[in-house]
Amino acid sequence: MKIGLRKAYDSVYWGFLKDLLKSLQFPPIFIQWIMACVTTVSYSISLNGETTGRFQGGRSLKQGDPLSPLFFVLTMEYLFRALKVPSNSSTFKHHLGCKKHDLVHLIFADDLMLFCAAEVRPVKHLMDAFQTFSACTGLVINYNKSEIVIKGYNLQTEQEIVNITRVTKGSLPFRYLSVPITTSRPSKLECRSLVEKMMARI
Repeated sequence: MKIGLRKAYDSVYWGFLKDLLKSLQFPPIFIQWIMACVTTVSYSISLNGETTGRFQGGRSLKQGDPLSPLFFVLTMEYLFRALKVPSNSSTFKHHLGCKKHDLVHLIFADDLMLFCAAEVRPVKHLMDAFQTFSACTGLVINYNKSEIVIKGYNLQTEQEIVNITRVTKGSLPFRYLSVPITTSRPSKLECRSLVEKMMARI
């Protein structure tokens, strides 16, 4: 599954962040400083070129704040730990290419990939863990930017899996961080657009 998170920075609950820092055993005074930095944000609205009013925020990490990426990494650490629980279950089955390394997910910023065998029970395990993560953090799936690739199983099983995840069924190859993802080594042609982007920057 390739999962995009909806408004990732704008959705993180402040209460979750405070509880997370406590559970990671940061010193209380440090947590007070951090929460003061995070929760004192206020906003104003620009209407027809004029700024009107100010109101306090209720959640989110501030875009452009150098602390925000660090908090987001800690939030994703909670997801990692949440996914570890089903992956250690006796009823969980890894994706064949991931079993050796006990790989269940990859993440870069708010682009997430989940891996498991294309069977109903393992998929449900992962989705249950992700729903727990969503309820705690406020981060939810952006279904318009998410898809699932299923190979080697019958149509009935595939449909059950799509119904569980509620994401669109995709196909290989697809792109992750501009890199083509296939079942084999990417060809020169598949990598051409990535090389062109790199050359343009150079």
